[in-house]
Amino acid sequence: MAPQKQADGTLGWALPIDPTVRGIHMGDIRELGNIVAGAFAHPDEAGNGQYLPLVGDFMSFNEIIDTLNRQGHEFSFKQVPKDVFATSFPGAAEIAATFAYFQAHTYLGSDSHHRIALANKIAGRQPTKFSTWARVNFPVNASA
Repeated sequence: MAPQKQADGTLGWALPIDPTVRGIHMGDIRELGNIVAGAFAHPDEAGNGQYLPLVGDFMSFNEIIDTLNRQGHEFSFKQVPKDVFATSFPGAAEIAATFAYFQAHTYLGSDSHHRIALANKIAGRQPTKFSTWARVNFPVNASA
């Protein structure tokens, strides 16, 4: 889901999601080991089927775009109707349905706050924020 050249010449995303709705949980997969190690170290807190999500930030697409643009990118976002997006390429209908779920319930579901807090407690630290991750992993020259 990398940014693509848009019809107006900008580089960005055209997706079937309201860009103002916070529905995207962000995390650096390289930090998952902190949660796994913490779960093994604290089975009394993390056992019994606890779901421990890795979440450094909870964002809307507007917040994602704003963060990247403050770092020097020039990305755009256009909301596309779900039914239009669903016909744009093979598999697009499934992606459209996924974004509809994110918009309605968030990526992790509406009741994820306690699970995120437990995961951070078990890991012993707050995961990296998106802005910090993007500065290191999504440099401005990479989008040119």
